[in-house]
Parts: sequence; C-alpha cells; structure tokens
Amino acid sequence: MTTEHMLVVDNNTESIGTILATVEDTNTTATIARTTEEGWNLFQQDSFTRVVVRVRSAAIDGLTLCRQLRTVASREELSIIVLLSEAELSLGAEALIAGATDLLLDPFERRELRMRAGIIPNDVQRRFDQAHTPAAQQTGTLSAPQMVIPEFDAASLRFGYGPYGHRLEQWQQDPTTHSMTLDRIIVCPKCEAIPTVRPGCGACGSAFVEQQVLIHHFACAHVGPADEFQTKDGLRCPKCHVSDLIAGSDFEQTKGCLTCADCDAIFTEPQMIGHCLSCQHRFNMKDGKLLDLTGYQTGPGHSAHIPSPNYMSDSAHRTVQRTGRHDG
Repeated sequence: MTTEHMLVVDNNTESIGTILATVEDTNTTATIARTTEEGWNLFQQDSFTRVVVRVRSAAIDGLTLCRQLRTVASREELSIIVLLSEAELSLGAEALIAGATDLLLDPFERRELRMRAGIIPNDVQRRFDQAHTPAAQQTGTLSAPQMVIPEFDAASLRFGYGPYGHRLEQWQQDPTTHSMTLDRIIVCPKCEAIPTVRPGCGACGSAFVEQQVLIHHFACAHVGPADEFQTKDGLRCPKCHVSDLIAGSDFEQTKGCLTCADCDAIFTEPQMIGHCLSCQHRFNMKDGKLLDLTGYQTGPGHSAHIPSPNYMSDSAHRTVQRTGRHDG
C-alpha cells in the first residue's frame, strides 16, 4: 500500500494528539510544524500529498500558508484541510478562496478526519479507478481488502455505492465484511433524496414568513401591532389616543408572532422545512428519514464484476423513520 505523507501545521496540543492517534497504524504518516514558517520549510523538503493547517493562531497564519502552497501545488496535487473553531467560521470562505480544499471544525473526531483526509487502516485499501477497467473486471475477484464508502451522485441526488450497489446484501450477511457507520443524515421520507433546508411555516412549509413587530406603550400598558399605532401624523396609541409617541421614552418595540405569507398561519417559532431536490416533496425536517451512511471493508476474493450503477436502496443501510408526515 502506498504511504501518504501529511504535513500538520498546528500548535494546539489536543488537536495534534487527535491527529497523531488518527494516523497511527494507517497508510498515512504525519509531520508536525508549529509555525507558518516551519510548515513552509518542511513542505519544500518533502513530498507531501496532504496538509492540515490551523486557520489562525499566535504563530500560524493558515490563510497565508494556503496561498503559498497553491503557488507550487495545484488542488489535484495537494489536498489542504483548514482547521477552524466555531468562532472562526466566518474565515471559512476566505480559506477556500485562499486554496483550501476542505474545512474541519475543531474539536473533531478521528472518524471525521479519516473521511476528510482519506486516511484508511493498513489492512484496508480504497477502491481505485482500476476496478472500472476491463482488466479488473476480467479477474472477477479483488486482490486486496478495500473500503467501499457511499458517495453523492449528482444525477440521482442520493448517496449510493455506484457499481457496487448490488453487493450490499451480500456484504451485510458476510461475517468477513466489516461495516462502519460514517455519518447519519436526514433525507426525503418519500424518495430518500437529499433536501435543501430553510426555516418556514410548520403548517404549509412556505419559507415566506414575516416577523410581527409589537409596540408596548408605557403610559397605558397597551401592547399591539406596530401598524395599529401608525397614523398620517405619526405614532398614536389606539387605546389612550396619546400621540407623537417617542421611542424609548414613550414606548418600546418587541418581536411578536410570525405570520405565514402564503397560508396566514400564526406561530411563535419557525420550523425547519425540507424541500426534496428530486421529488419536490416539502416536509417538516422532524418527519424526515434518518439515513446511516455505512462504509464496508471487504476482504480479498469477493467478486468484482461491475454491472450498471445501482444506487442506495433500503437494503443498503439502516434507516429510522420518524412517525408522521408533513404533507403541506
């Protein structure tokens, strides 16, 4: 198995420990640099295929390093993962523009780093394009263990196993095949395609909701919609009829209920609404289907014949269907 060399530019002890534990007994070695300058110097001395760099710290400027690396290595030649905290999320777009290929939110789990950086145990081999060649199909068997993971298919708008879809039931029943849950996502409850998500109306699913503004008049304690106070001469309390109200001294504004512009429903909190990209079904996300994305580590000797693509079905994974359905 080819050894991959990864440069880690970080000075956070906890994240460095997680990274070193992740690459232990894998196809990847890690070299640690604790400053931007040290990272750049080490990169020029060795052949690294991956770089993990912290976006910003006292001694590290990850954005500058990304730009430097892209002057000598393309995205095809070098993968750059930028570590950033939740407070630094606003720097994510700038990091991608600077040359990062992926972002990793710190703190992170080993499994997430393995997925993002393509790190696999020594006894596992990722499926390469050679499996699609006529020569590979003629052998009928896999010469070495491999990890088959679900990938997003832009045509079907679903996660699936491509040409290996027909093998899933066999792998699930084979004691020599090991499965590993990589992630859990919410998909359309009707067709299992990927949805877009927006806050909206829980009654009809519309994204067009308006926040009502209320005015609290201090003198008479009246609270009502702001438009009830509006007159051609200025603000006037509809209860005590005092006019020329001044914000702060006479009244305060507060947020009221939300109103749906499509069905006129009134509610206090918006719901997260999913819209399926495939069947166009719109549903409350709490009614979506939970889908486990599972990787399969197969052993040598399994049939490698590749038919036409067959994407993920119910037999490909464990699913949890929440009760109820949003039909709005």
